[in-house]
Amino acid sequence: MMKSRIPRGRHTRKINNLLILIACLIAGGVLSLHFGQDAYFDLLNYHLYNAWAWWHDRYRIDLFVPGIQSFFSPYLDLVYFFLATKILDYHPLVLGFLAGWPYGCYVFVTILLARKVAEILGVNEQGYLSYGTFLVVAIGLGVTGAAAWSLIGLTTNDLTVGTLTNLGFYFILSNVGSSREWVPERRGILLAGAWFGVAAGLKLTACVYAPGAALVIFMFAKTWRDRFVSAFLFSASWLAFFLLLYGPWAIHLYTLTGNPFFPMFNNIFHSSWSANSAALDTRFLPKTTLQALFYPFYWMASSQPITINDLSFQDPRMAFAYIAVVLIAGVFVIANIKKRTNSIPKLIWIMILYFVVSYAIWQTLFSILRYDVSLEAIGAILVAVAIFETAQLVPRKLRKSAFLAISAIIIGAATFLTRYPTWGRVPFARKVFVFSTPTLPQRALVILASQPTGYAAALMGSKEPSLHFLGLPGYLETWGYRGLMRHELGHKLMTRIRKHKSNEFVAYSLRGPPPVSRLDFMGIRMDLNQCRGFSSNLGSPLRICKAVYDPAIAGKSSVAGISYHLEAIPVHISRNARLNITLSRRCSSKEQWGSATLAWDVIGHRQKPYHLYVSSGNGSKTLVATGSSKGRTVATGWVHGADRFILENNSGKVLTSQEISYAACRRKSGNT
Repeated sequence: MMKSRIPRGRHTRKINNLLILIACLIAGGVLSLHFGQDAYFDLLNYHLYNAWAWWHDRYRIDLFVPGIQSFFSPYLDLVYFFLATKILDYHPLVLGFLAGWPYGCYVFVTILLARKVAEILGVNEQGYLSYGTFLVVAIGLGVTGAAAWSLIGLTTNDLTVGTLTNLGFYFILSNVGSSREWVPERRGILLAGAWFGVAAGLKLTACVYAPGAALVIFMFAKTWRDRFVSAFLFSASWLAFFLLLYGPWAIHLYTLTGNPFFPMFNNIFHSSWSANSAALDTRFLPKTTLQALFYPFYWMASSQPITINDLSFQDPRMAFAYIAVVLIAGVFVIANIKKRTNSIPKLIWIMILYFVVSYAIWQTLFSILRYDVSLEAIGAILVAVAIFETAQLVPRKLRKSAFLAISAIIIGAATFLTRYPTWGRVPFARKVFVFSTPTLPQRALVILASQPTGYAAALMGSKEPSLHFLGLPGYLETWGYRGLMRHELGHKLMTRIRKHKSNEFVAYSLRGPPPVSRLDFMGIRMDLNQCRGFSSNLGSPLRICKAVYDPAIAGKSSVAGISYHLEAIPVHISRNARLNITLSRRCSSKEQWGSATLAWDVIGHRQKPYHLYVSSGNGSKTLVATGSSKGRTVATGWVHGADRFILENNSGKVLTSQEISYAACRRKSGNT
């Protein structure tokens, strides 16, 4: 009897949604396997370590291992940690498949949003061609943006929180009925607040989306009573779920440091652990008013010096969304002038207000590509809306053709202009984590003097739990010893170092020179003659050297003349090809990357042009130069230790290669 009351169409829709979700999860898993295993900087630095530290309660043993990221909530990272180390450690392909599921969920929620907008807009009433074209534009652009597509299979968690916020926004739109009016329904409002709160509780960067959602709920209710009640219900639901998830971590941070968001917003909470600053990453914020107003247009060319990402990329989608908002407003004005009855429904204004407010907050606080993955989907749907509404201005007979033609141009332009950032990935190995580490004495102190090294602490600690790990702040050279010691964090670091009068080791990445100046600040002498290697399938090999605390050098600048330069010896792997690399031999008291002059000479081969690549420790390969059988190029300021230069012919055959290493400069006395 109960089942007979449910309309058959509702059953069919649920089954269809389930099938679509399964298809999205499979697609996400396959794409994740195609791209490879995550070896991105953030995983190596803190995602793996933070989860391991939480599970083993390392907070009284370790200190500041991945830097300020030590204080980020580990709850989302626990999923990957458990799967990778407890359940699927010998099944990396299964883990890689599951790592693509957040993207699959992101695609599914984008489909739900696009279908909802198309139905309210009446696109489905104009035939399958228009409806299908609308969905292709909205979904196709939304799930292939520079942020979403490049994050498939990675553990940054941005796709997860982006999916949750968009799901919350979907429940806001679900209050739009067949009359195209927005009628606040308490269940939908509470669900929306819950999903927004869950996203923010799992990752604080998602907090930027709640104000826009609360504002549209307040603005579009019919009566003042509905406005206040709806906004209150949304806010209460958001706060409840935010506190439920972030609350325990906030209590932990407050107990430890006196700031529930440490190190962020310390200008408000004034924790003695660090300086009174907001500690926000402002590297990518717009520098001028013109940039602030038209920032998305700068992302359309990767050659622009302005970026919102650590790696170069280009993507026109947000610029298209920027134009779409203007076009929709223009269509609304024209429709009112012509006194058309089918004006823009409230749903579209809800989306525009939410998009504009959320984008403005995101740009003001972060301007970081990964954090706007939620807006990529919303912006793409607005682009589809703008194309559809613009096509309605032409004569009725030409509307479908115009809609199809403009859509094809936009999709083609997005495909041609998009260049995705390449995050760190490696091929799948026989285990999720394959590593080789030297055997260290029990209860030894390992000082991690460079980043990313947190993953090594988790892997070494899993083998020898008695080890202690300590990270050095990256701003030591900026603050100086006295600046560091003004705060409790500096005192705690020095106390940990002084306690271990023996069995001290320093670990640093071979991607850069040994951080002598940073170690000198802390009074640590490193013996380069007693070093062993740490390697793993994630790349970024480390060197672990014996060290000793020397209070006589603590707080002083690096010893004059002690630094490191890149050293290369010409090799002849092939009789007919040679690659000579000459690197700068300048020595200074500051750490520096090397500059190299590279020359190649190929004899007897006619398969030109020839290509010179540089291969980094994570397996990625970047083109350096292309030329004829003889060539020469200069690489300035980016040559790293453990880089390998590879010379190939036009068929991809390796003719010769050479790896770069570091060697120590010598003091005038001759001691290294």
